[in-house]
Amino acid sequence: MASSSRNWAADLRAAIKQQFRLGGFTVREMNGKVMLQKRWSDGTRQAAVLPIDWRPGITLNVLAVIEAVNDHIQTGMGLKEAVHLQWPVDEDNNNGPVRISRSGTNWPEIVERFRIHKLQSGQVKDDCWKQNYSYVMRRLLAALADSSSPTNGKAVLLALATGKPGSRGRVVQIERAAQFLRFAVREVGVDQRWAPPEGEDLVDLKGRKAPNEKSTSPQAGQAVPLMDEAFLTLLSEIPDPRWRLAVGLCGVFGLRPIELQYCRPEGDGLRVDYQKRTARGTSPKRTVEALDPIGRSGLGKQLLLELSSGLVELPPMGGRDALAATSMNTYLRRRKYWEELRQEAIASGAGRLSGYSFRHGYAYRSAMAYDIPIRAAAALMGHSVQVHMQHYGKWVDDAAVKGAVAAARDRVALAS
Repeated sequence: MASSSRNWAADLRAAIKQQFRLGGFTVREMNGKVMLQKRWSDGTRQAAVLPIDWRPGITLNVLAVIEAVNDHIQTGMGLKEAVHLQWPVDEDNNNGPVRISRSGTNWPEIVERFRIHKLQSGQVKDDCWKQNYSYVMRRLLAALADSSSPTNGKAVLLALATGKPGSRGRVVQIERAAQFLRFAVREVGVDQRWAPPEGEDLVDLKGRKAPNEKSTSPQAGQAVPLMDEAFLTLLSEIPDPRWRLAVGLCGVFGLRPIELQYCRPEGDGLRVDYQKRTARGTSPKRTVEALDPIGRSGLGKQLLLELSSGLVELPPMGGRDALAATSMNTYLRRRKYWEELRQEAIASGAGRLSGYSFRHGYAYRSAMAYDIPIRAAAALMGHSVQVHMQHYGKWVDDAAVKGAVAAARDRVALAS
């Protein structure tokens, strides 16, 4: 019996040496379990116990584990850390791992690493993680722990693809889960099969809204731009000078409501030090130039003078983007003319109005009245060209197109 035991163990070690010639791996028995050892090129060694019984017939299982552990090691991890990413460890138990996840990967540990990465890189703050990521991660872990758990990245996202196709909730959950899976594959070294699909395959998982589908709520979807005539009328009917200054700055300089807390006059422009963090990165600090509404030349200079003089203070807006937007919306809803505009937009099916409608009006004005190139307009507004096209290109109506074409024809006629 002893000879038989030695033979299968020798065969196991030979298989490991053959498959991982330069890996420096070997195994031995430790308290009835498999102890995996690794020898590094400088002669140092590490060892970790695997929750696999030391017995004949374990060769394929051990080889698969070493392959996964070796992938983690290639990202710069030590052996124990790599093994821990395969199996959760009971910290009170010095004998090693005590339970195995169904997929053979310690997903809760990787979620925690993803959280730390997001916070330390500055992509999100702690409250943003709790509000926007925690729920998605809980759903993802539940899917992976299910009795019929997914076996690849696409299947994971498919398990989260609930809700109406193209709905905001579904799209956000798929996008954040995909971020996590990319991190797991690229930074932690989990098997490539867990990588999320890209391109059209990812869009299919998010789903697409029907082209003629109407919003079920007057507050659904992105806010639409407030055009110049309505903007100027609203501005003249705001009695509180603080809010008149706030609304004026948002409309004439294209600010997000939260940016009112981070702006100051700089020459003929407005310096904005706020940086918006998204999954795509962080927006730059920027200096914004005024784009006066048609029929009110000089409004930007007037607003800068009010702000720099200190005679008019801006209203309290709250320390977060959502709070600032809510504060502005709450004040506007008390204005009769704003409420008329809002109800008119809802009734006509045009969309919804919010504090962001002033910023969107700035974007519309930059293209249709000032003929500013898209790249320059995107830089003024502090976002990418891709975001600018995605959110603002759809607001060019037939009348605006005809007007732009007529103006272009006039320029060509004058030049010829």
